[in-house]
This record gives sequence, C-alpha cells and structure tokens, in this order.
Amino acid sequence: MRWQRGALENLRDYGWTPVTAPYVVRQGLMGLSVVFLALYLVFTVWMLDRGTPEVSLLWIAVGLVFVTEKIVTAHGAGWRAQLLAAPLVVELIYDMFQHTVCLKSLWDMLHRHEERWQAT
Repeated sequence: MRWQRGALENLRDYGWTPVTAPYVVRQGLMGLSVVFLALYLVFTVWMLDRGTPEVSLLWIAVGLVFVTEKIVTAHGAGWRAQLLAAPLVVELIYDMFQHTVCLKSLWDMLHRHEERWQAT
C-alpha cells in the first residue's frame, strides 16, 4: 500500500514530465489491467451462468501462449516453479491482490484519507 499510494501521490504532485512519463504510463497500464481482469472475470461467470461455455480454438490458443510464456519465464527457477506457473492460478491470485492494492490506494488518495503506516 505504501509504495502504490506513494507512486500515485508523487504522480499527482509532479504531473507529466519527461521523468514521470514512464511511471504515468505504467500506472495507466495497471489501470487497464484492473479493468480487463474484472471484465474477464465477469464475462467468465456470465458464460458459466448461461450453461455450457462455448469452446473456441482461437481462445484456447491465446491461453496456451500465456501458459507457455509463464512456463518459459519460470524455467530458471526449476521444474517445480514451472509446474506451479502452468495453471496460472498463482499469478491470477497475485494480480487480483495487486489490483486490490491499486484500487484501495487510488480511493484513499482521491478521498484524501490519512496515511497510517506502521513501523516495521
């Protein structure tokens, strides 16, 4: 929370400059990630609620590209890491956690909630 909130507040305070531009873009992409993951989850629940979901070879291929990328990325950490990366569940849970932090930080910043950091 501290890092995300600090990043958002710094970008708010300094605005768009040559130095902050990559960080503004990164936060914008995080926002898009939040929106698209939420849409994906809503659409998946909606399809499951309608009955039997349709199988599309195109989307199976797209999913396999993502799985392959995660397995290849985890190669250096060994076969156990690759096995953990394959179902994408861990990454999905982490993404949802990261999106929650992003949304909470944005909410608190926009509503000017006081930061309360605990000493660690």
